[in-house]
Amino acid sequence: MTDFYVYLTLSENGDELQYIKKGAFELTDFIIINKSDINQKKANQTKTILQSHLNNYNNKKQTVFTCSALNKTNINKIWEHIYKEFSQNFNNGNIEKKRKKQNIFWFKKYIVSEYIELLNKNDNYNKLIKNYNKNSITNPRMEAAKFIKKLIN
Repeated sequence: MTDFYVYLTLSENGDELQYIKKGAFELTDFIIINKSDINQKKANQTKTILQSHLNNYNNKKQTVFTCSALNKTNINKIWEHIYKEFSQNFNNGNIEKKRKKQNIFWFKKYIVSEYIELLNKNDNYNKLIKNYNKNSITNPRMEAAKFIKKLIN
C-alpha cells in the first residue's frame, strides 16, 4: 500500500527506453534519476527523453527529477514535490478514497485466503479431492464447477 509510486533509476544504466516499452513508467507518479553528479549531461538527456515520453503517452502529469543523493542535489526539491502531492491528495480526499479501495481489495484477498484454509481442513473437501486425484481431468473449469456443486450439497 502506497501513496506514490516512485521510479528510481540511474542515467548511466540505459534502462529509460526499455522500461518505457514495458510500461513501468505508466504506473509511477514521478521518476528520480539519481547520481546525476557522475554525468550531468547524460542525466539531463535521460530526463528529457523520459519527460517527453511521459508527456506524449500518459494521461496523468508526471515529473522527472535528476538528483545526487551523495551531493544532496535536488533532494529538497524532491521532498517538496512529495509533500505538495501528498497534501493535495489528502485535502481533496484522494488518499481516503485510495485507502478505502485498498481495504476492500485486501478484505477480498483475506476472504479467499481464509476460505482456502477452511477448505483444506474440511473432510468432505479432502475426500472429493482424493477422488479427483485418481481420475484424469480433461476440462478443469467444468470439473471445478461440478466439484463445487458436490461440495456445497
